[in-house]
Amino acid sequence: SRRKRMFEAWILICLVSNPSECTEAQDMRGPYATVERCEARADEMMTNSLKIVPFETTVKWKCVDVSDNYT
Repeated sequence: SRRKRMFEAWILICLVSNPSECTEAQDMRGPYATVERCEARADEMMTNSLKIVPFETTVKWKCVDVSDNYT
């Protein structure tokens, strides 16, 4: 049988003034059955983080394949 694919969204928020000062955030809504849905959620998380973090930041994201956790 085919293994079900599942993806979790993560973002990394770093201060522009101190790029080594970063916080990682995992999505609490997922996982998602498609990488496209995961990417959409990661984009939403990035947008929301920029609204609530009071400092100038850079934000990176990734979708992690967590299929092995859901077999």
